[in-house]
Amino acid sequence: MTGPPARTTGIRAALTLTHVAMGALLLLPTWAMVSMRSPRLSAQAVAAIVLLAAFPTWIVALGGRVLGRITPGVLRALRWTDALTLVLGLLFGAGGIWMLEMARQSSERGGGLLGALGLIPLILGALVAALALLSLWLVRALRRAQ
Repeated sequence: MTGPPARTTGIRAALTLTHVAMGALLLLPTWAMVSMRSPRLSAQAVAAIVLLAAFPTWIVALGGRVLGRITPGVLRALRWTDALTLVLGLLFGAGGIWMLEMARQSSERGGGLLGALGLIPLILGALVAALALLSLWLVRALRRAQ
């Protein structure tokens, strides 16, 4: 049995690492939700956690799939997943900007003690979007190298 072509080994490894990093970053909100709940979770909370963890799990699994045989379906799934992840990262960033703006308005009225919390989704979104762009570029390089 032969392995992947030598020219694509580095691209595959980088693609796997970016997908693991994206999945880990997107699991952070799920982890925060679980850690803030009581030890006894309701059925609705468990359902929400499973739904929140499904997409990051898919991202990591797809990153692992890159190490196997690359087919046109895998490349298509990578492009769609990375594009959706890019949109998700941009939405996280936009939510962070919105939170910072609302905190500014609240501080003008005497509130806004937790205003810096908007930096968390802003930074998370920027990291996820950057990794998604890198992953899209790596998918393009992988497709050209084959």
